Amino acid sequence: MKQYKTIAGPIELKAQTGEDYENAVRQYAKIIDEEAVGGWALHLIQQIAVKKLAFATVIIGATIGAILGAIIGSEMTGEMSGVGGLLIGLMVGGGLGCLGLKYNYVFFNMLVFVQDDAVSFKSGVPGSSAGQVFRQGIPANASIAEQAESASEQADPLVRRAFMLLEDREWDKADEFFEQALSQEPESAKAYVGKLCVELRINREDDLYSHSAKLADNSNYIRAIRFADEEYRRTLEHYALTPEERQKIEEDKAKAEFERVAFEKATLEKATLEKAAREEYERNYQRVLSKKDALKAKLLKNANDTNAQAEYRAMLSDLEKLGNHGDAPKTLKELSEFFDYCMRQI
Repeated sequence: MKQYKTIAGPIELKAQTGEDYENAVRQYAKIIDEEAVGGWALHLIQQIAVKKLAFATVIIGATIGAILGAIIGSEMTGEMSGVGGLLIGLMVGGGLGCLGLKYNYVFFNMLVFVQDDAVSFKSGVPGSSAGQVFRQGIPANASIAEQAESASEQADPLVRRAFMLLEDREWDKADEFFEQALSQEPESAKAYVGKLCVELRINREDDLYSHSAKLADNSNYIRAIRFADEEYRRTLEHYALTPEERQKIEEDKAKAEFERVAFEKATLEKATLEKAAREEYERNYQRVLSKKDALKAKLLKNANDTNAQAEYRAMLSDLEKLGNHGDAPKTLKELSEFFDYCMRQI
């Protein structure tokens, strides 16, 4: 079984600018976060109208009515005293004053919560503050990130349509669509850039590169920078550069590219030399290995053979030249110990 409870929302809340919109969202989010606990979920927001008596209007109406009534009363009483005329005047004036009664309507939003499965949010009276703060179709229990994503999805088509109007130089219509997009998503950097283009009468965003306006002081540009992601912010910052600053950036880019190419070339050359050195080492090492068994056999057979000794020493010298590459040190130690053993047998 569903249970319901109602919470009064803020009175006379307006969202006409991006900052007002953010404040409205924060106020409603605070109320919802405090109340949507323990299984309670936002069900709907309903606009309520309350009549409020305008006392100043009543007093003014009664006063004017009393004066008119006193004049009329004096004519009606003839020889009656002034007090009698005044009394009649007040009676008549009171009646006329009642005609001056006026009521003002004060609107506020009632938040209705339900303790049951989450239901889709339904806005109250179209155009109400609730309708400005929340978008129809966003789940009542959605996170702030999910609400922002949904708002962005709704704003994107408006922004795209606005930029198409910019291309046709329909400035007023484009600005209207950008405003609608910001009503849906007040943190749309692209929409603020579009309004900047409208203001400068630029029909393509890329033309901001060559425009002479001081963008850093423009409110739309400032908001665009504030809400842009990191990648888009770098693009926006480039729009505001002076020709000299852009030239310096291009020169730095060219220098960096030259250094990159030079580094890659040097790296390639180094790698080529190292590869050649490894191949040369492998050839020399394999040449040593190809004859070591035969030379060892000669020494074992006759350690006094001076030719065998000379050939063996030459092989050890070749291994020393290979330095610390690969297995050369290990092989050199092994063959040197064998030669020393053979020489001790003489």
